[in-house]
Amino acid sequence: MHPMNDHAGSGAPVPTLFLLCQNMRAADQSWLGHILSQYGFLDDGDDGIAHIFPINAQHWGTSIGVTGGPVAAQMLREQAQLGAASLAGLDIVPDMQRCDVVALSLQRLPATARAQAVQRLAFMAATLCEVVQASAMFWPPAQLWSNPNDLAAAVIAMEEQGLPPLLHFVAFAYLLADKTDVAGEHGISTHGLAWMVGQEIEVMAPLTLANPEILRRCARLAVDVMVKGAYAGPMEVAGLSRGEVLSIAAVDQSGPVGIVRAKIVI
Repeated sequence: MHPMNDHAGSGAPVPTLFLLCQNMRAADQSWLGHILSQYGFLDDGDDGIAHIFPINAQHWGTSIGVTGGPVAAQMLREQAQLGAASLAGLDIVPDMQRCDVVALSLQRLPATARAQAVQRLAFMAATLCEVVQASAMFWPPAQLWSNPNDLAAAVIAMEEQGLPPLLHFVAFAYLLADKTDVAGEHGISTHGLAWMVGQEIEVMAPLTLANPEILRRCARLAVDVMVKGAYAGPMEVAGLSRGEVLSIAAVDQSGPVGIVRAKIVI
């Protein structure tokens, strides 16, 4: 498996989900600790009031450090500068100066544990969103800003599979024209999937297939790889419509991250 962009250096930041909050009390460690206690994210008998940031919370055995206030805001500013932003359910990049910030940090994790850990992180975030009045969230491995309004429903929809809500933790982007014009095709690629599974996915399709349909197939492959593990070689899998085939090429390891290239054959 190709090495992941996991910020593994000893001085590098751990993977952190950021919530932009309209409730100013989110910066109060005693208040936030008490909220975490009420929702069952602290040990039994711990009321959270005496905690200082970071608060050592957990959900189903996954440790999550919770930080608010200026420290969390500085963490967000640093992480948001590391790459071009993608948006999901938002029209513009939110104004980080007008909100308080809550940071939910995972420990550094082995590859096999990451997707499940992100699912538990998403559950905690969805639980907190209403009380902290979250207006946006940011996930640095995908450089993705997303709308938290539908996070709870997305978490519930993926809970049975034990997977994170895909559109809040993986960015999807149209492929650049120089990758598509020659073949008379268009396509969509993932960004941020590699942090969880070691690979990104590019899906190419005939121009007759609309972008939302390509996105559905790209998302399906992303879920498949989170469930079954990274693709190791070429294969063909059934598509989403009768007679359709997704032809998956050998993994391209020429860049910093392995890329799976899939072609939709109708």
